[in-house]
Amino acid sequence: MNTNPIIFDEIEWKSPKPGMRCRVFQNGARQLRLVEEVSKG
Repeated sequence: MNTNPIIFDEIEWKSPKPGMRCRVFQNGARQLRLVEEVSKG
């Protein structure tokens, strides 16, 4: 098991659909997502 910290600032944002963006960390078959709702205006 990897116990190193994940530095989300080094992972680029992706926008899978309008109003949402996320950063995805992958380690083998596992994924960890940081999801943010983006409001317009």
